Amino acid sequence: MNKKIIVSLSVVAVVATIAIGGTIAYFSDTETSENNVITAGALDLTINDKNNPVEAVVTIEDMKPSQEWYTGPITLKVYNNPGRLYKHIVAESVVCETNGITEPECSDQGGNWVDGQGCMELLEDENYLPGVVWFDLEVWVDENKDEVIQENEWVVLIPDGSVTVDDIISNWIYLGTYGERMETNKIVIRQSFHMDGEAGNEYQSDSCTFTEEFMVTQTNATCPENMYVPENLPVLDSFDIGDTTSESGHNLTDWSNAWVKPGWGGNYGGGSSDESFRLLMGRGDTCETEDAYATFTMDAGDDYATLLTIEHLDGSQTDSFDIYVDDELIGHYDHSGISETWVTTTFCLPDIKTGSIEIKLVATEPAASWCETWGQVAFSNVELK
Repeated sequence: MNKKIIVSLSVVAVVATIAIGGTIAYFSDTETSENNVITAGALDLTINDKNNPVEAVVTIEDMKPSQEWYTGPITLKVYNNPGRLYKHIVAESVVCETNGITEPECSDQGGNWVDGQGCMELLEDENYLPGVVWFDLEVWVDENKDEVIQENEWVVLIPDGSVTVDDIISNWIYLGTYGERMETNKIVIRQSFHMDGEAGNEYQSDSCTFTEEFMVTQTNATCPENMYVPENLPVLDSFDIGDTTSESGHNLTDWSNAWVKPGWGGNYGGGSSDESFRLLMGRGDTCETEDAYATFTMDAGDDYATLLTIEHLDGSQTDSFDIYVDDELIGHYDHSGISETWVTTTFCLPDIKTGSIEIKLVATEPAASWCETWGQVAFSNVELK
């Protein structure tokens, strides 16, 4: 073998040995942190100071049309960490029974009452009380820290006459956010039920049983499906996108021009509830993919914000969007693809928020050929709760 080749191979072998097993020294230092611990947090909820109390929280007997019945106060306490409180009626638990038929109940439903024999020829008996019983809800928060409930301290969350029991079955009613580090870890709720004044004799002696569930989730949890937001929750900040006076102080960027009826034409679902809005793309903005977003700010002040409600156009196409709060994705909306309709959607904030909050809305579908003329993804009223 050629001597030069042998020498070259020897050099390669030496270099490889140095690379693999070399003892080249560098400055270094090593420090040690011992006894590191990871401990899971805790979140607990009690009802009237009990876990899963066996006592029913709703017991109403001898209900009659146009009479209002209040349940006893229900005390809810959140322990260890702040949490979002909800309640709902479990759909699968609702069982309605006839409990016998009276003569007027029989007659009003087309039956034939025969003394000594009862109701004859009755084809169907109506006994679904949830459809004719109105529901309202009040909450008391011990803001004075005196443990004394004053009648004028009750705050109405769901006013009388707005929803029936049937309307709220399976819907998680949002009660607020409470717990450690909040103003209080305890609230008291009071529910009332009353039978509609036009409920007829067909409901005499009928009864329904059901299960109520109460739930607490950590504050950065997503909203539960079928969440019901009481209309009387305190509003911390609100404004109308498209109304330049209302927009003042909310720092809107990258929006289209304001559309105020009749605007530049178009139906837009008949216009929003106040007939003004802006779009994420369109006139006064671009329809470029990299510019398919817009932002604004809201201010919770010193209060605790947990929900954001937005009125937006759900059209037949291209109205889907993502929503970010302080650069964190908190939700997505898919358009129904049916017709142009203005809808209201509520999103849970990623955690309890105070002070100024930036909201970013991003269109998630490509710009259509008509975007430059009509724009895409329209928004109107916004509320921070």
